Amino acid sequence: MVDFDSLREEYSRCFNDKSRVYMIKNYLKTYDATQQKDVAFNLFPRQIDLCHTLGNANNVVTTKSRQMGITTTFAGFISCEMALADPESPQTVLCIGNTLDLAQQMLGKIKAFLLQFPLWIWGDEYIEGRDAMSPPENQNIIFKSCNSKEIKLKNGCRIIARSSGPNASRGVG
Repeated sequence: MVDFDSLREEYSRCFNDKSRVYMIKNYLKTYDATQQKDVAFNLFPRQIDLCHTLGNANNVVTTKSRQMGITTTFAGFISCEMALADPESPQTVLCIGNTLDLAQQMLGKIKAFLLQFPLWIWGDEYIEGRDAMSPPENQNIIFKSCNSKEIKLKNGCRIIARSSGPNASRGVG
């Protein structure tokens, strides 16, 4: 039996934390090459700072060194935003990479994170006849369409992969 009151409380906790740190820490896993397995996505202090900045600012420019986990942090943050987006006001995210392959890698990370959220995060209509605490058993539950260049979620959100260039955002509404 699903306790909808506790799920509403948990949804409120996720929704009200604009940094999305709570959702990332409690619902997402990432691959740890040293352990060769998926582990809880425990953010480092600077990753937490980045999430707080992303959640509270409209325009963010950052400089960083390589291999700091920023791409994975962005993917986690974006997946949280997409999962919590209002279907009446869906969001579109444009992933631009130096090459299409790099943009597609980012799209793949976001997709992997989206598939980790329990069904209740997506809404009551997604859990009918299913375990509300489990992630989707297949991607068709939350994805309207999904390919190597674009993900369309059933809540209306889109994530698009493009290579950089002067026309990278052409045709994206």
